[in-house]
Amino acid sequence: MRERTVLEPLVEKNPFKKVHPGIGFETIIKRSFEIMLKTLECRDKKPMKIEFDVYTPINIEFGNWNISEDKTVYWRTGDFKKSLIEIGFAQKTGEIRSITLTLCESVYKFKEWNIENIEPIKGVPVLSVDRQQNETYIDKKGIL
Repeated sequence: MRERTVLEPLVEKNPFKKVHPGIGFETIIKRSFEIMLKTLECRDKKPMKIEFDVYTPINIEFGNWNISEDKTVYWRTGDFKKSLIEIGFAQKTGEIRSITLTLCESVYKFKEWNIENIEPIKGVPVLSVDRQQNETYIDKKGIL
């Protein structure tokens, strides 16, 4: 049996889908993690806020944090004109703080989706990060 990634249950429940032949939001997240970010573990769950909006199609925030104690680094990918996804994580701990689909040329909303066969994984993903990283934004141009 194939091991499931930490975000699979989340992206499978996503009511938005980018209209592009063969590529959906779930593919975008999986590709983003494969390109640079490696998940080390899953820590205790935290409150999560999910927002769906016309201007920012999807924004997910995990827990509460103090940026003066551990700043947020944003890893971004897309063509930066019509597509952009941003994953924010704590510079020191590697905990994911946010996932935002910032730009997406075409998005539509599903009224229903089937989540019966999804096994949820509870917790906040922790990423393997370069602790020496001093940049606020890490941009990797790609195709979403």
